Amino acid sequence: ISYDLQAGSYVQAYYADYTLSQNFNKYIIRQLESAGVLSEIASEKDRITICDFGTGEATNYNSLLNLLPLALRSKINAYGMDISLSRIDVARNFSAIEANSRTPYFFLGDLRQLPLIDNAIDIAFTMHAIEPNGGAEKGILSELIRVTKHYIVLAEPIYETATPEQRKRMEHYGYIQQLRTELYANNQVDVISESLVPEELCGNTLNRTTIFIGKKKSHTANGNEQNGHIFACPISRTKVLRRNGFWLSNEGSCYPEINGIPVLRSKYALP
Repeated sequence: ISYDLQAGSYVQAYYADYTLSQNFNKYIIRQLESAGVLSEIASEKDRITICDFGTGEATNYNSLLNLLPLALRSKINAYGMDISLSRIDVARNFSAIEANSRTPYFFLGDLRQLPLIDNAIDIAFTMHAIEPNGGAEKGILSELIRVTKHYIVLAEPIYETATPEQRKRMEHYGYIQQLRTELYANNQVDVISESLVPEELCGNTLNRTTIFIGKKKSHTANGNEQNGHIFACPISRTKVLRRNGFWLSNEGSCYPEINGIPVLRSKYALP
């Protein structure tokens, strides 16, 4: 409720220090280039589907999309997911102003039950979205890997390599403590890059970001390109299709759409 009621705060912070966000995202782009991610994805003949999970108000996400090479931007299908409908509403209005060429399609979802079919996303991003979910690292990581076809890019504070001061803060707020451990222990993904973001690019030095780039080892084709629908029931993980402003699964679950935003959380499922 607190997170929902503060909708608009991320946009305010973005405009208060526009340069910080730009430089932070330029750093992410450089890591993607160094790891060969952008060149590999650009060589794909089909369109590229990317999603920012826990996008908030899409302030960082829009900045990142605008910084991608032009040739790559023209091939992208961009999605953005958050748990707060109010934040997504702000994100959509913000994107209408700030998006240069690719406006994300936003939907409501939960990191612990992603409402997407398997291997739907070519590149999955999180930017301080896993952070507040202490104790749920393994499950969230498993879900992100499940829905990802090629790469996951995590920009998160990391407890295992943090300073004693940052660890104390993360403990106080119930933040994640095992993300790095679970990532390296996962046998479905290879970590090809790990980089600690320079202090001057972090808004809070006690919440310093580490960027991981992981490559999924294998995947099974899902045929999502046939009709463009990648949404799934978060309970059954099977496809949902839009009918008269609702998203329906064959198993009998129904999810509402509010102002054009699919609300795909299990707690809002209707029979």
